Amino acid sequence: MVAQRLRKENTLVKTVIIEQSSKILMENINQSINKHFVQDKLAKLQTTIINIRDLFATIVKQAPVSKQCSN
Repeated sequence: MVAQRLRKENTLVKTVIIEQSSKILMENINQSINKHFVQDKLAKLQTTIINIRDLFATIVKQAPVSKQCSN
């Protein structure tokens, strides 16, 4: 009877360990996905900022110099 109860408790402990491990694994996977999503968005934002900077520099170079700006 004691051996049977120990087997049941061991099975229960193993089940809890597997469930908790699975839960932790899924949380880590979701965090990793979110991290990569944010990094991708930041990279796109950086590219957009660089493009705007380059466009602004081109406009400034092409704009005629007025007397007010050069004084």
